[in-house]
Amino acid sequence: MSAIRRLPGMRDEGHVALELRTTLQRTLQDLLEVHGYRGIDTPILEPTELFLRKSGGELASRMYTF
Repeated sequence: MSAIRRLPGMRDEGHVALELRTTLQRTLQDLLEVHGYRGIDTPILEPTELFLRKSGGELASRMYTF
């Protein structure tokens, strides 16, 4: 069985970093909600053509497509 390798440019976060990020996100979300802002959740994945068209093709070599 081969070892699992991260994709280039990606990283894993340990529990300490994850807890810190989660706390920061909650704090910011609470602050923004107090001032009337509401969150949205957008897709992480988008059609490749969208990014290629907007970047003029510059991003093609740095994109993961499937």
